[in-house]
Amino acid sequence: MQWDDEVYIRIDEPEIDQAYNVHFFNQTTDQAYVVRSELTDGILIVKIPNTLLTQPHTIYGYVFIVNNDGNKSVLAFEIKIRRRPKPMDYIHKDTVDYVRLDDVIEECKDITRELEQRISTEEQTSLEIIERLDTLLDSDYILNLNETKTLLGIS
Repeated sequence: MQWDDEVYIRIDEPEIDQAYNVHFFNQTTDQAYVVRSELTDGILIVKIPNTLLTQPHTIYGYVFIVNNDGNKSVLAFEIKIRRRPKPMDYIHKDTVDYVRLDDVIEECKDITRELEQRISTEEQTSLEIIERLDTLLDSDYILNLNETKTLLGIS
């Protein structure tokens, strides 16, 4: 029903063997909302984007599978939304569970920063080890091979 929020649907389809993304859209959207799902006891559970529930239009969706056989939509569905007046106490809760390109890009940037930091730390550690070795090799504490043989009584 229009103005509901936090609405989940359950999809029981034998071909669905893991949690795939589900795409939602209606006649007013230019792009589909891509929503992460969960698979529980063989049933796909996914939340309808709240934004679509504010509009009195049929919501269309499909399950999009990506596997070794290629990418394909395996299930299409539609959800009729019954029009009703907006409740006076309605508070819009934007859906944050759908996958937005900006979110994916930011996640990639975070991972990149983390990896760069790790590399920087590893490089710093490697440089410290090299500097210590240089110091040891330049110091009087390291004996050359001939001195070591003499000390050990090897000729």
